[in-house]
Amino acid sequence: MKSFFKGFFSSLLALVVFFGIILLIFFGVIGAMVASETISVENKTILVIDLADDFSDRKKEDPFEELAKGEAKPDLQNVIELLNHAAGDSLVKGIYLKLNGHGNGFASSTELRNALLDFKKSGKKIWAYGEYIDQRALATASMADKIYCHPQGVVQWQGMSVEYVFFKSLIDKLEIKPQIFYAGKFKSAPEN
Repeated sequence: MKSFFKGFFSSLLALVVFFGIILLIFFGVIGAMVASETISVENKTILVIDLADDFSDRKKEDPFEELAKGEAKPDLQNVIELLNHAAGDSLVKGIYLKLNGHGNGFASSTELRNALLDFKKSGKKIWAYGEYIDQRALATASMADKIYCHPQGVVQWQGMSVEYVFFKSLIDKLEIKPQIFYAGKFKSAPEN
């Protein structure tokens, strides 16, 4: 009976120690995620913005993103607030834009470009560089003081066009008689 209790209590002690260590590790990871890291800005700092990052419209509340990817990406509102703060910070001397791809839509790009224009009004410089510069990245960085491209790089600029499709000849071949109701006197689609 004495050996039974000896084995039972040693197993119980091992379980308590094991779960205690697991709880310490769990609370350590949660504490590291929640702890705010103070960032010190040194003199003559250049702020780097990579336009290939997707700046979402809303902040995503995913506590495990930081563990999986190493660091959480800021949302668009945080980037705009950061640019507004950097415009008034005397330690920040300018912005470097990385133009290799563009992960944002046209609306986010316009918001980011407007924030960069406000930053530029503070008299600080904006430089941009890319090896592959697409149309949205170039439109966002068009207000930069200098835009650099690798000598063997690519600047992709496509024009915009509109094509109207008219089916009058198809309707005539199929001998369909459409009944058209006019909403105004300037509708020209049925004439083609």
